[in-house]
Amino acid sequence: MMLRNYDSSHGASSVESQAEEVPGSLPRRSPPKATGETKHKLKILQWNCESIRNKKLQLINKLKNADIDIACLQESHLQPHQKHGNRFIIRGFQTFKQDRKNGPKGGVITLVKNDIPASEVRVETGDRAEMVGVKIHLHNKEMLIYNCYCPPTKEHILHAMSISEHCMVVGDFNSHSPSWGYTVQDARGEEVEDWQTNSNLLLLNDAEDPPTYYSRSWLTTSTPDLAFATEEIALKTSRKVEDQLGGSDHRPITLTIDKLTQRRETPSFTRWNYKKANWDLFQLATNEMSQAINARSHKVDRTARYITEAILTAAKKTIPRGARKNYRPFWTDELEKLEDEVNKVRKDAEENPNINNNIKLKETTARLRRETISTQRKGWQEKTASLNLEKDGSKLWNLVATLNGEKSKSGPIVLEKEGTTVTGKEAANVFIKQYAGVSDIEINKDRRRQVNLDILELKEASHGLKDTEMDRKFTNEELEQALRELKMKKSPGPDQVTNEMLVNLGNGMKRKLLQLFNTSWRSGRIPQAWKEATMTPIHKQGKSKDKAESYRPISLLSCLCKTMERMVNTRLTWYLENNNILIEEQAGFRKGRCTEDQITLISQSIEDGFQEKKNTVAVWIDMEKAFDRVWKKGLSYKLQKYGITGKMHQWITEYLRKRKARVKIQEHLSRCHILKEGVPQGSVLSPTLFSIYINDIQSVIPKGVNAALYADDLAIWTTEENIGTAKVRLQNALENLNMWTQDWIMKANAKKTTFTIFTLSTKKPTVTLTLDGQKLIEENNPKYLGITFYPRLTWKTHIHLPPKRINQNMYPKKISWIRMGS
Repeated sequence: MMLRNYDSSHGASSVESQAEEVPGSLPRRSPPKATGETKHKLKILQWNCESIRNKKLQLINKLKNADIDIACLQESHLQPHQKHGNRFIIRGFQTFKQDRKNGPKGGVITLVKNDIPASEVRVETGDRAEMVGVKIHLHNKEMLIYNCYCPPTKEHILHAMSISEHCMVVGDFNSHSPSWGYTVQDARGEEVEDWQTNSNLLLLNDAEDPPTYYSRSWLTTSTPDLAFATEEIALKTSRKVEDQLGGSDHRPITLTIDKLTQRRETPSFTRWNYKKANWDLFQLATNEMSQAINARSHKVDRTARYITEAILTAAKKTIPRGARKNYRPFWTDELEKLEDEVNKVRKDAEENPNINNNIKLKETTARLRRETISTQRKGWQEKTASLNLEKDGSKLWNLVATLNGEKSKSGPIVLEKEGTTVTGKEAANVFIKQYAGVSDIEINKDRRRQVNLDILELKEASHGLKDTEMDRKFTNEELEQALRELKMKKSPGPDQVTNEMLVNLGNGMKRKLLQLFNTSWRSGRIPQAWKEATMTPIHKQGKSKDKAESYRPISLLSCLCKTMERMVNTRLTWYLENNNILIEEQAGFRKGRCTEDQITLISQSIEDGFQEKKNTVAVWIDMEKAFDRVWKKGLSYKLQKYGITGKMHQWITEYLRKRKARVKIQEHLSRCHILKEGVPQGSVLSPTLFSIYINDIQSVIPKGVNAALYADDLAIWTTEENIGTAKVRLQNALENLNMWTQDWIMKANAKKTTFTIFTLSTKKPTVTLTLDGQKLIEENNPKYLGITFYPRLTWKTHIHLPPKRINQNMYPKKISWIRMGS
């Protein structure tokens, strides 16, 4: 039999139609032949790779050159590492995988292109076969693809798969039947045929197809790699056995589904190429266009729009766009030559099975693997040698983040909603409804009325008082300082103006910008476009990807507004620090303060207790969605309470009023929603405003109880010889805190709030604490500000954390154990 690239472009066979023909070549049902070029296709690669570790380069090259949409790999041989986790990342693809739970080898991986919405379908197999299901979401149809590896010594458990209307099952079934080219049928083959019949599936293999597996032990060929599909899918699918890949004994197979439901490819958004920008011309252009702008007009919305349009027009003329469109994976001529040589000797070994040809195949395959490893190692050495920590350490951190999978792009978001799946605009609307709901807080009418009365009293008391330092107009020096503090390579807000553009503005446009800022400051009006955010959902690691609650929002705000915020925030923090308004317990977002201050404070207090043979009981309080629950009217009251009045109070009040947001998922935008309460995420001002809002929380902490704050991370503790005294003090503090949260519409999450007893006693005391009527959980190894504590303060648990949790200062050591290509 001539084993060339074989295209079985006729259809699929059912077991029932072959029953009277066994043994021998079996008939197949054929789909109508397509005429011309098919526009809508889905290409699926099926391959038992026999360990992907040293075949990753070949796989990436194949995916690129063959334009594969989905790859189903069997026998991946990947195992989760106790310390380093289990990374397997292919650029441009989503990864769905199941490793063998007990023992080496085995495992399956399904890769899906990032432009195809996909979600995982869990298959419970225990410690038997490995299976992973992936549901792909096309324009108006869903398709389920199962990827299986069934070891010859274990049960198939094919019944674990739930076959849907549009379904395909591929994998290595290790079963024999004449239906797929074997001369005899074994019990496993009969089991597979029975399952196929009961599931109404058609076999995509043909008995005359080239075999996919070559046994180097027995010098024989066979086809354990099978593919099944429901009728509609099967009649549109062609199957092609390809040349060997990476030295695996199994040939890869390409399954092409024609005339598929329309797929919308994700549009590519080209970035600004700042390295090739003509900044001199950009400054001239912005200066020229600034002459037509009247920035002193009280119509700040119109002025902001004119400035934005002028900046973007100048950018289009002077800053090219474009990134690397046609990504080429790493590959060498030597690897290509060795791949061709392995193909040739593989063909000889299969057509003329003898010892000499088999030895030659083994030797050539070994040379290919050695060259692959050597190429990877050489590439890694060249990459690391090019790093210059003294000149630019960012390349190192970017490399480590990429290796850890932190920079890999995920595919489209797919959510489950009331038993159905939603993507695109529908998913975006689900997110914005959830995020807006968090800020829609019910406030007691009596409490609202009381705060309004308190505000009126403060206004009357402060009438006629002015803070000339806070109210004066902004200067050019303040603007330049704010521009110097802008961080580059940050995503722009809805207006698309970037920080790179702002720092390179011409002096004429900077003057117009400063005039706009001062008009806004003087009038208390803020352009509505500056009060709108674009939110992007980011998946929380370890959470289910099909639940909206498993994503946290990242807000993108106008860089123009954030520049003015920096100027306002500088004045505000100067006032707070100069007048000693912020409590000493608050270390968050303050100059000269950091997380280490709070860690040291707590640990020293515990250690002092140990020296005095006392016990320390600490409570770690979880403030639920604290920034989103800031009551704007309550914040207004506290600003005035601390003497922040005049233009500062007026501008901040307007800044928080009528804030809106949309959620963006790829090119899909949700409806616009008003965020009723809370301080805006991603804002320069928000951390300072939150510190003001929570500043009086210390007043409710009773004497004898200590507190440490870092933004909304609150810890309270007390050190006593008698554990009963400590319990009474802390319970009193918790009751006071609960009352404070109710007064100021905050919420302490009793389910996530825990306590820890630090003691050297061998007989551990018992403590019961409650918050809002709920019993708190005792946590022996609590984590506070990224540090894990231990009851005897040995730091044992924190020291043994996986390297991925170690401080960035340890990264240069970390990359030494990363294996290239794994």
